[in-house]
Amino acid sequence: MISIGEIKEKANRWWNDKSFLRSAVGGESFFPKEIPQIGLVTSKQKAEAFLAISEEQQLLHQGSKEVRGQGYSLEWEDKNHQSIGRNRFIKRIYFETEKDYLTFIGRTKDFLNFKNDFSLILTRLPMLKDWAFSNPLDIVQHHEKWSQIIDVCEYFLRSHEFNKFYIRELPVKVHTKFIETNKSFFSGLFDFLLPTEKVLSEFIGVRNFEKRYGLKYDQPLIRIKILDHLISKKYFSGLSDISIPEDDFINLKLPLKNVIIMENKTNYSNVLNFLSLPLLSDTIAIFGSGFRVWLLKDATWLSALKIYYWGDIDTQGLQILSQLRGYHPGVQAVLMDFNSLDSFKEYWGTGTETLVVVPAHLNDEEKKLFMFLKENNIRLEQEKISHDFVVRSFLDKVSR
Repeated sequence: MISIGEIKEKANRWWNDKSFLRSAVGGESFFPKEIPQIGLVTSKQKAEAFLAISEEQQLLHQGSKEVRGQGYSLEWEDKNHQSIGRNRFIKRIYFETEKDYLTFIGRTKDFLNFKNDFSLILTRLPMLKDWAFSNPLDIVQHHEKWSQIIDVCEYFLRSHEFNKFYIRELPVKVHTKFIETNKSFFSGLFDFLLPTEKVLSEFIGVRNFEKRYGLKYDQPLIRIKILDHLISKKYFSGLSDISIPEDDFINLKLPLKNVIIMENKTNYSNVLNFLSLPLLSDTIAIFGSGFRVWLLKDATWLSALKIYYWGDIDTQGLQILSQLRGYHPGVQAVLMDFNSLDSFKEYWGTGTETLVVVPAHLNDEEKKLFMFLKENNIRLEQEKISHDFVVRSFLDKVSR
């Protein structure tokens, strides 16, 4: 037979699956409500374990509304059995009223708060009615915050201007970290509430919260090295190694012909790297920093230039090359071919396994190289390629 603890577990499900809360605000009748699958005993069990069953029933009776004045109710039936004679057995366990149910699961105060918060939401932002009905547990979870939550919603709905404020300086009467620490919650709320023109749908996920809802944010920096001394002097007061925010990079206007994107910033060999590139006219270098090349996606001015990408000869390097070509189709790979790989066979290392089949934006030769590297799990790092080889194969090509 079922225990009092199991009754409570089953009763709590009606709260946790939202069925009780939705019925309460939807005007539906929920009580009386029967506890399902209560573990009724068979006639054989009654005869063979009568004393044990009697004790279990007595415990249930002691915890019932009949004894305590609230909680679950028991429905009994009289049965006449050949072995044990006429006795009473529990036929049904149920809650008569909402008060009985809430008292039993210890949610009386939570439910009162829920109804008050639900009423507040519908009074101040009636367009949230469907959201509130679908998400009652969110209302419970954020009790004591709803006045502030609605203030935030009203601001974004009626007053917010794109790219005017950082998240901590919004003109809303909440503490500075309130929205920031509740991004996931506000994201779902805003997506329901705000019109499409107030949501930039191309930005997805909590990490893009600021972009999606038009807030200023701490932009990632893109590091560039000016390889033309005249450009450095004219546009950057002679500075040659600078980092600029993503939006500034997207709007950069320089008289350039070439862009070199490199993965290695420093190393302990004598090979050229981002920091040791020589002066080249009409040219800048960009530190790619692996798959963060997505930061270059919206810099459309790059596509008008000759773009050279040099990364490690491994599956990841070719995936990054493909990613870059997805943004700027004219990207040329340098020192990422079979010739470069075979020329330094003694420096081959172990690669990193990948589940990628074949990256989409590689040419036929690069696809063959990708499959060779993947099947043999090979990697040749940039720093293993000699200085002379780099000058002959790379810099001479760029400087033409």
